[in-house]
Amino acid sequence: MQSVRDLYSIVSALKTTKRRGWIYKGMKSDVIASHIYGSMCIGLYLAKIEKVDSDKVTRMLLVHDWVMAKMEDVTPPSGKYNQKRQLEDKAKNVIADLLPQILRSEYLSLFKEFNDLKTPEAQVAREADKLETLMQGEFFEETTKDYKVLDTFFENYEEIFKTTTGKEIFSNLRQRDLARN
Repeated sequence: MQSVRDLYSIVSALKTTKRRGWIYKGMKSDVIASHIYGSMCIGLYLAKIEKVDSDKVTRMLLVHDWVMAKMEDVTPPSGKYNQKRQLEDKAKNVIADLLPQILRSEYLSLFKEFNDLKTPEAQVAREADKLETLMQGEFFEETTKDYKVLDTFFENYEEIFKTTTGKEIFSNLRQRDLARN
């Protein structure tokens, strides 16, 4: 019973932790759990189109941000962005120790695969993660009429997209953004 409670403590933290990147931009932030869910939905879609293992992509997206339950959301304005990998590694180990044994090795494997970006599934998962952020930003821009929210995101994300579908969606989002500016 304790191990499932420990797992739920991670989930609970993610349901209440706001995404700092949006807060730094003066936006009403969603929570990390919401980002994970949106990324999983986009990941499922991309995986099907790109014909990669959609189950693995969605599992990778489910667990890749669990570290945020034990660390702050490190963004460039935080001043700690150059330490992000070390902070994630430390938090990853804390999370792994909390997980039920039946999930621990899968979590560590999926987390590593996501960060190593050596498989098609990891690439699709990374693109889904970034597309969710861009789509959330587009929603913020439309609701606030502040059309500068995504400017730095487009500059920083361009090199991330490698799949045909990811490139196409990124390009479409960027064109829509440019048309609004």
